[in-house]
Amino acid sequence: MTIKIDVTTDLLTRLEFLVTARMGAFFRWQQRWYGQRFIRNRSLHKARQIGADYYFTLEALQDACLTGRNKIFIEPAPSDPDEGFVSSGWDYMLHHAGVKTESTKHKVTKCYIALSNGANIYFLPDNHLWWGGMVGDVYLSEWAYHSDPYHSFKILQGVTCHKKWRRTLYSSRSSQDNAETMEKRFLSTGQLFSEPAFYDVVTHGFELYQFDNHQGLTMKKLSEIRSHISDQEYRELYLCQRPVYLKGE
Repeated sequence: MTIKIDVTTDLLTRLEFLVTARMGAFFRWQQRWYGQRFIRNRSLHKARQIGADYYFTLEALQDACLTGRNKIFIEPAPSDPDEGFVSSGWDYMLHHAGVKTESTKHKVTKCYIALSNGANIYFLPDNHLWWGGMVGDVYLSEWAYHSDPYHSFKILQGVTCHKKWRRTLYSSRSSQDNAETMEKRFLSTGQLFSEPAFYDVVTHGFELYQFDNHQGLTMKKLSEIRSHISDQEYRELYLCQRPVYLKGE
């Protein structure tokens, strides 16, 4: 699916309003991420449902419109190869741009936005096979649940090998994810591929109060979430406890 968008004064004004005029409406963690948007490496361990895809698609679209930099979102591929790829960020970005289109809930292999200033914005599944000639700022969305995180990290490393490109990784974590080996090999607190990295952890803790005011995620709703999952899953997915991987699994 391909969408062409003209970078007009109206679009730039719309994005400036969404980002700057409403900065006070951003969650505290989104404000932190915005303050670090020009850092080459960002690695974020986040709780579920905190607005990461919503924020990063807005950040990426505004920067692409202003600078002409390519943006590449790599997201988990469907577990069933017969299912279509459904991008979690695609609809957010089109919403930010004020573009109405049909849903991606049908079989596609990639979603692609071509801006009139020459920037390309891609939304690709992690099992995408063709990366030749592709460069840009990369966002690894929910990378811990990619079908082959090693492949995703090697693609990330190759596409962003030039120092001018930026890399952002964000994911919730659990003992059921695919992240343990990659974390030991490529990540450490404050580092990515042995380069300095901005590192942030966002839980449903103290900052939940601001989240509560904006989205109504109350303690009652959190209790409802807890009733459907185990204590370990809740601690890992919502309180960002480090996953406990069982030997031999």
